[in-house]
Amino acid sequence: MGKFVCLLLSVSLLTGCFSSLPKCSSDASKEILLDLLIRDMLNASHEVLSDRDLNKYISVINVRTTDYDKKFKRYSCEAVIRFSDQLDYPIYYESVIDEESGEHMIYTNRLNIQQAFGLTHVVNGIILKVNQGKNK
Repeated sequence: MGKFVCLLLSVSLLTGCFSSLPKCSSDASKEILLDLLIRDMLNASHEVLSDRDLNKYISVINVRTTDYDKKFKRYSCEAVIRFSDQLDYPIYYESVIDEESGEHMIYTNRLNIQQAFGLTHVVNGIILKVNQGKNK
């Protein structure tokens, strides 16, 4: 009987964790979005920034929900990625929970070559600032 109660409790806890979809403005959504964007840009520069450096120079601002699809449990979102007060980049994305894994996922269009080149230039400037700060 005790095992059954523990099993029932653990199942209810797990379904509670994954039943609510993170909103567009949640910290988890913004973190995943930044990870995807930075990965695209930093592939060209071969540099690595720590989470602390990312939070210092790159942020997600002006987040808003543009649509919610109840059937597919999906938020459509738009936001601005701010790069060290040098550039504001508009971005559109979706926040969903994967039905099979229960994992929170963000979908966005990958950067095209011109966008990636322009943003990589800005990110390289940020990397230079970070490295100069470490050498002081």
